[in-house]
Amino acid sequence: MKIVCINADENFKSSNIYRIKSLQTLILINNVGVSHCLKGFLSLGDIHLALKHIQKTVGKPL
Repeated sequence: MKIVCINADENFKSSNIYRIKSLQTLILINNVGVSHCLKGFLSLGDIHLALKHIQKTVGKPL
């Protein structure tokens, strides 16, 4: 897994490509494209739970 931080104000093209409408947005991208998107402020615990749920649906570690 690779984590990249993008400033939406400075990277308008990427914001449009991934249709970022609100900040904070966490986008998970696989080989095909966007696989999951989490929007709004989330606590670290909420992100952990969401990633565990996604891991179960995907069937392999993220």
